[in-house]
Amino acid sequence: MVLAPLAFSTHLWSLANAPGLTVFATLALRTLALPAVAYGAVLAVSGVAMFLSATAAPRLGRRFGAGRTIIAARGAYPVAWAGITVATTVLGQSAPTASTIVLFAASAVQGVAAGCENANEMSLRQTATPDELLGRMNRTMRSANRTLAAVGAIGGGALMTVADGGVALLVVTVVFVAAAVDAHVLRCGLRSSDSTALDGGRSGRRCCPFACSVIAGPEVALRRRNGTGGGGDNRALPDTGREPAPDCARSSVVL
Repeated sequence: MVLAPLAFSTHLWSLANAPGLTVFATLALRTLALPAVAYGAVLAVSGVAMFLSATAAPRLGRRFGAGRTIIAARGAYPVAWAGITVATTVLGQSAPTASTIVLFAASAVQGVAAGCENANEMSLRQTATPDELLGRMNRTMRSANRTLAAVGAIGGGALMTVADGGVALLVVTVVFVAAAVDAHVLRCGLRSSDSTALDGGRSGRRCCPFACSVIAGPEVALRRRNGTGGGGDNRALPDTGREPAPDCARSSVVL
């Protein structure tokens, strides 16, 4: 299974990112009393880091595989948000210089992680899904992501009001950790589906059964696996001793 852990990890990421940005903005501007220019510079650093790392994302995907790249990037988010938590709640106004430096560094780490993973995540999702199910898959996942982001932003604001900004950021960091752990399950799914997302594209590629069984339904999945329909090209393949790959593996994207 490839899409299942990837989808759950992305949903958790959305659930954590929205409240994190909401709470961080309040703490940075009110608690730390950062000037608007400094707050904008922190966000700009993240944007520049994201742009630069996005240019390297295809090469990283080809070199290490999309799976490893996504897992490493998801693991960097908790580090970045732990730094933001420390800067805003531990250092705070008692050490403004150190706090600002940590904020810039954490923002850069977050930007690098986002730029590296985004293109590889989209490539993996598109490759693991049959062509005729791409619209349904993208609609379902993005709808869930946007809904969880809205719920998370409201929840983050409520938690900050009821408890404290530090508590809210700590919860955000924990959710990012959960997203990273769930992304690591992607490694097992890629191996079990005999995908090449972890080896840079040096072996055969097969579609994740989750894409057919959950998005399209068990009947379509069964027809696909048996080669008896489902809208794909079921021409006979040479006998290589391996199960023929579903036609969603026709994509040239290297996992």
